[in-house]
Amino acid sequence: MDDRQHAVRNARVEAVPVTGKGTEAAVAVIMAGGEGRRFWPASTLDMPKQFLRLLGGQSLLQRTVERLKDLISEGRVLVVTSERHAATTLSHLPDLPAQNVVTEPLPRSTAPAVALAALHIRHRFGDVPVAVLPADHWVGDLPAFRTALERALDHCQTFDGLITFGVRPTRPETGYGYIEVGPEADEGFHQVVRFVEKPDPDEARALSTSGTHLWNSGMFVWRNDVFLSELETHQPVVARALGALSPHLQTEEYPERLREAYRDLHPLSLDYGLMERSRNLRVLPVDFQWDDIGSWAALARHLEPDPEGNFVGGQGAVLVECRNCIVYSEDHTVRVLAANDLVIAATGNGILVCRLDRAGDIKRVLDACEATRPSAPPAGRPEASGPQSSQG
Repeated sequence: MDDRQHAVRNARVEAVPVTGKGTEAAVAVIMAGGEGRRFWPASTLDMPKQFLRLLGGQSLLQRTVERLKDLISEGRVLVVTSERHAATTLSHLPDLPAQNVVTEPLPRSTAPAVALAALHIRHRFGDVPVAVLPADHWVGDLPAFRTALERALDHCQTFDGLITFGVRPTRPETGYGYIEVGPEADEGFHQVVRFVEKPDPDEARALSTSGTHLWNSGMFVWRNDVFLSELETHQPVVARALGALSPHLQTEEYPERLREAYRDLHPLSLDYGLMERSRNLRVLPVDFQWDDIGSWAALARHLEPDPEGNFVGGQGAVLVECRNCIVYSEDHTVRVLAANDLVIAATGNGILVCRLDRAGDIKRVLDACEATRPSAPPAGRPEASGPQSSQG
């Protein structure tokens, strides 16, 4: 094992004390504008997955905000979502000030979404530390997560660059991008060698055991002024289009000017548009339990299986001679006989049946349905290399 592998594998977020100074003024941006298409039929355009109680109790959005408790108050949390979901967002977060819901008129993926939030942060809070988090992640070790977030918020006070969290792989995973980690730069934060796109199974096995590659979590920390400077350098069109809105933020002209600006922008992920281009990057290796709840197969990792390896959610189902199936039902009594390795989801919006190993390809079925409707708008948008589905 070389020095770099040893450093990455043995770094621990608890090892370095934190001052807490970064969290005093910090603002959080929650990306909650995605459609959650891979969770159809439970997730729809009117009620996407971030508003669903897939894990019981709270919705994924509520869980994300709750995760920030004792670090960042709800008064300093901004949620970026679509115009159609503003009311739903406030119903899920009744303590969130209405002005903290930043709405997008059109879906343009994560880079414009976070850039728009940065514009509002500059106007209301100034050049403060910012944590950017997707609304659809699962974190199993909250103390370790909060320690890592606090460390990053502290670090960005003196680091004029972008910080991301790299999660140590626990399995070969083809659904995530990876980060190749370089030498340690400062107090457990490492240089970034490169970002690796979602790999095929063989490459995923190699990356997950390399000792120098981490899962790209899609969670970021930076100072707001640093982000805006990086945006101007690498995506000047986005920076200028949204920067021109500054004089109009508190005027009646703002909604129409925002719509005009978005109409001229193309979908662009943070990973591709900024993180992969920046030369001012650091990654903090973390080992808290983490997952991107991006598909039915991912959800099954957080449900209790029966003795045959089946996972049943929603209103329940009857399974006979079935193995390794995921069955979710809201409005129907589902009965399954002699089936293996299937996803079966039934709601008032439709019924899905697919092989478990193809659950990540559900978008293909939805795109095929859209193609039969001549008046329907294009449904697909470019994928990010990391799990940034909360805005795509």
